[in-house]
Amino acid sequence: VVFSRIKSLSALRGMGNQARQVWVHRLGRWVSIQTTELLPGDIMSLTRVKPHFVQTNDGNKQRKQGLKVEDNGGDVIPADLLLLSGSTVVNEASLTGESVPQMKEGLTEIEPDEHLSMKNKHKMSVAYAGTKMLQCKGSAEVEALNGTDKRILSDIGNPPDDGCIC
Repeated sequence: VVFSRIKSLSALRGMGNQARQVWVHRLGRWVSIQTTELLPGDIMSLTRVKPHFVQTNDGNKQRKQGLKVEDNGGDVIPADLLLLSGSTVVNEASLTGESVPQMKEGLTEIEPDEHLSMKNKHKMSVAYAGTKMLQCKGSAEVEALNGTDKRILSDIGNPPDDGCIC
């Protein structure tokens, strides 16, 4: 019993999000900040940072030891987000146990007096913190595929990294 609890606690600790750079729309322009500096109500760009190879060096001799894959947690959603534009595929198995990845689409229509319904009508536009992002199509790419701009906040330009607007 004790061993299984220790194992569960270490697994939970490993699920934490690592801080990384993201683009946020503040004061009428896109600025780059750390995810630890996000505030409620921020409009941010969500992108998938693909794993890449980095050279490993010996501290004393500066020799090439080969290549290793560096991920930096780039495919983990940093906060609970409402997708306003773009689309993404996420694996919510850590939350729901569901093994099938879920497609999330940007919010396109909402009535002026309508409240956000995260569990019913608008659940396909909500991405949850800590879930893994498998694919991400930014606002510009989705607009090009659809041929129209269906964004809720059309006065905000596309982010510099061409991510989903959240």
